Amino acid sequence: MALFLSPTRIREFEQCPYRYQLSTSKPVRELWSKPRSYFTFSNILHAVLRDLYRKGGPSHVDWNWVQARYRLQWRGLDPIGSGFASRDQAKDSYHEGLALLQRFYEGNRQEPARAEMVEKSLEYQSEDAQLFGRLDRVDRLPDGGVEIIDYKTGRYRLDEEAVGRDWQMNLYGLLVHDALKPPQITLSLYYLREGAKVSVPMLRDPEEVRQDLADIALIIGTTDDFTPTPNRFCRFCDYAPLCPVGPQLERPSQDLVGKVERTLEFLPENRYLQQKLEAMRRHLTLAGEGGSTEPLAAVPSHLAEAATAPPVPMS
Repeated sequence: MALFLSPTRIREFEQCPYRYQLSTSKPVRELWSKPRSYFTFSNILHAVLRDLYRKGGPSHVDWNWVQARYRLQWRGLDPIGSGFASRDQAKDSYHEGLALLQRFYEGNRQEPARAEMVEKSLEYQSEDAQLFGRLDRVDRLPDGGVEIIDYKTGRYRLDEEAVGRDWQMNLYGLLVHDALKPPQITLSLYYLREGAKVSVPMLRDPEEVRQDLADIALIIGTTDDFTPTPNRFCRFCDYAPLCPVGPQLERPSQDLVGKVERTLEFLPENRYLQQKLEAMRRHLTLAGEGGSTEPLAAVPSHLAEAATAPPVPMS
């Protein structure tokens, strides 16, 4: 049976197999996923840009329409329920997003309408893998080639060499190659905060990318090693309370223990969940008997450096 994959799932496996294993279980994902302000902010901007290019882009749409569409995306939004720390933080993000959109609009107002795909979902199926990807935009260029454009709202920026190697962009290139058969493909990341685009030609042969996909599908599909791997993204992980070596350790409450117990019902053979649950129960027992009320043991020293490295802002 083909393994269902996406660029996000592949990235999760490479960063931490344990996180990948937890996130591929829908009940576990629904139990632990939390709203994040940066995802809300990014989703709103992506939605407005999607609607803008479905109407032809800045050269075909008045700025007042863009503002109105942006306001509608925010109307009725619950700031706390959407991951913001406060209404003031949400208000600041609103004004920041509007400024980013205006700069984007002004910078692209003279560009002709070239979008051939806007927020398009594409799939590739083989015996090994079923690849799914959603592309922000694909433009048809005057020379017949295409440009894959992926919007980024984070502050972390890749250089041209890194864009050319990027897993996500090359997988998108494979999907577009199979769907449109263009003579050449350009890979572009558009950094909305800077109003700058980094573009490189797709140098990798799509058949090489196809083979890499088959290889990673084989590795993921046959492994039984989902070892937790602390890294600089741990502080953003929704599953940190489930991780036996994660940096976000806390005094366990009975409610948290019950939540872990429910999670274990979905993944009964997961030894790392079992270890975490046993540690929490021991801690509660000791606290109930007047023993230690200190937080659970910290990250092992040889893993601490990776787990507490400076974060890379999310895109």
